[in-house]
Amino acid sequence: MDFFRAQEHARRRTKLLVFYFLCAVAVMIAAIYVVCILLFAAAGEYTEASVAAPAVREWWNPEILLWSALAVGLIVGGGSAYKIAALRSGGGAVARSLGGRQVTGATSDPLERRLLNVVEEMAIASGTPMPEVYVLDGEEGINAFAAGNNPQDAAVAVTRGALQRFSRDELQGVIAHEFAHILNGDMRLNLRIAGVIFGLLVLSVVGQILLRGSLYGGMMRGGGRGRGSGGAMAIVLLGLAVIVVGYIGTVFGRMIQAAVSRQREYLADAAAVQFTRNPGGISGALQRIGAAQTRGRLQHGSASGMAHLFFANAVSARMSGLLATHPPLPKRIRAVDPGWDGTFRAKPVAGAEQEREEDPAKQEQPEQQHAAVGRPMGAFGEGGGVLTAAVLLGSIGQVESRQLLFARAFLESLPNALREADADPLRAEAVILSLLLQADEGVRRTQASAVRRLADESLRKELDAIAPLVADREAWERLPLLEHVLPALRETPQHMLQTFFKLIEELIAADRRVSLFEFTLEHLARRRLVPCAERIGGPDPAARPGAVSCVLSAVVDLSAEVPADSKMIFRKAISGLRLGDGLDWRPIQDDSFQQLETALNRLERAPLEFKERFLEACARAITHNRKVSVAEAEIFRAIVVSLDLSVPPVWATER
Repeated sequence: MDFFRAQEHARRRTKLLVFYFLCAVAVMIAAIYVVCILLFAAAGEYTEASVAAPAVREWWNPEILLWSALAVGLIVGGGSAYKIAALRSGGGAVARSLGGRQVTGATSDPLERRLLNVVEEMAIASGTPMPEVYVLDGEEGINAFAAGNNPQDAAVAVTRGALQRFSRDELQGVIAHEFAHILNGDMRLNLRIAGVIFGLLVLSVVGQILLRGSLYGGMMRGGGRGRGSGGAMAIVLLGLAVIVVGYIGTVFGRMIQAAVSRQREYLADAAAVQFTRNPGGISGALQRIGAAQTRGRLQHGSASGMAHLFFANAVSARMSGLLATHPPLPKRIRAVDPGWDGTFRAKPVAGAEQEREEDPAKQEQPEQQHAAVGRPMGAFGEGGGVLTAAVLLGSIGQVESRQLLFARAFLESLPNALREADADPLRAEAVILSLLLQADEGVRRTQASAVRRLADESLRKELDAIAPLVADREAWERLPLLEHVLPALRETPQHMLQTFFKLIEELIAADRRVSLFEFTLEHLARRRLVPCAERIGGPDPAARPGAVSCVLSAVVDLSAEVPADSKMIFRKAISGLRLGDGLDWRPIQDDSFQQLETALNRLERAPLEFKERFLEACARAITHNRKVSVAEAEIFRAIVVSLDLSVPPVWATER
């Protein structure tokens, strides 16, 4: 799976969605126009001139067409715009609108704990922010979905039926499927489809209002044939007609869901197999859905408009053929498991888990886990094959089974105090601050003074307890540990975060210099926790050459073993990439990190093609000597995250 090609494919599907939507609106306008013509003709509203006109002109009235177009456009377009705006707050809003309950690290439910572990493993392995996790408690159907505008505000939700019936391997396969949607850019398209569907359904609601209003008005007048009854009857007929036209919009909406969604499910299933290297996980989940009486059906009233989000068909089984949002289960199963015999089998969950624990062929060996976690990260590429720019660039938006193995082993290797920091904001703050503490006694005293001034007593006590545990971790574990604890601070009020970031700045400034790791830590924390509007810098195309020069110069200075080689590495990195004129190598100084922060923010909203070429230049600079150091891996991670993309832990991508 090529991430950038997948993103381009998602953009093409967005254009297809717009085309289908315009076709649906055009048909609805035409239908309303014909209805109005017939009603006006029946009510004798035409002038004598129009009645006497040739038959072809009886059906042509620009004024009625204009008003029909305005009415349909305002109702459908306004409804779609309203729904899309309502969903902009992120995947959590979608999950809550479907009856979801957020699950946090404080849960004591073992099934919910298992769900959190699987989602976090996938997040660490893919390099994406940990999404919010929800459970649809009232749903016995076996289903799941991912929603959001981007990986920063994504949410993953599963039904209670799925939580209770899936084995761990099946759950991991489904979560991998949903992460494929996150990485491929499908989520934003899904929310736009939801908005379009809502807009197309609004016309039916308007028809129902007209019908009820006219009937109620007729009852108030006694239902007679007095004056005005003809107009009331016209409104009744108009209401019925609008309901019928609204049904046309409903059919178009289902066709849009089906046309844009079905092929995507095959791709996400294939990606889940690629991520986990376990076809049995996704195949078992699909078979379990097929064997269940409720299958994937949801009871919530809003499920129909969101049916395309789900892992499996969430509405009535009668929705098949052209209107099916998902391919048939047998076809999906055979696509990942060609040897399937056609019988839906669902093993008992306990038996499946026991089989996984007892079968050595299916169990990760402890020595393999220790090898994944304990591998020295001095430099990749030495003795393990060649690490090229193409390999580094190709890791963006990807997940491999060894990265999942690394993520699980990393989390299992953490002491309980660090492992549970993802559910405790105070402990999470202590972990982040501990990552900045230095060994030099003089610097440590300055940092301790800053902590006494800016931190309350509870944070100081937590920091004293956590700091020794963090100091024992390897250098290459710092960013995964940071990503592990950041979700605990999502709900922290911004005014409290400002005080926390002030303390981070004080700890960094204690030695009167800024290291690349310190910059990376603060930058990633701000990206995860601070709203985009409050960050310095913005989408200024004219400033891109300067921003590229600033960021790429920092990468080159870090990668050059001999400072004199920096200009040469810079020129090779940008050669043939068409990044524009005005690119110059600029050696970065300690006081230039603010410029680097601004430069990264300015590149955030650049076109995807530009981001791909820019990251290729960064990858060329990093891999000019065919190896990647810890610092190079960290700065590459910071750059990729700044562009609203995701990259797995670079140390897990060694070839």
